Amino acid sequence: MFLRLLATVALSLMLTACSTHFSKPGGTTEDFEQDKAQCDYQVSSVSIPSMSLVTHYDLMTKCLRARGWRQD
Repeated sequence: MFLRLLATVALSLMLTACSTHFSKPGGTTEDFEQDKAQCDYQVSSVSIPSMSLVTHYDLMTKCLRARGWRQD
């Protein structure tokens, strides 16, 4: 449980603090935060404790792309 929380916090920091920026035509910051939270929930539900942060980040990125977000 603690590792999942730590991974979630680390991933959130990676998505918000890194130079990676996501955009979507007509998308707002609120839309992004909602989609990010839903993607994090989905990824966390299938993740295993040994999953690396890189794998978690990749799955999050794929989920966001599937929702129409693109990396700038």
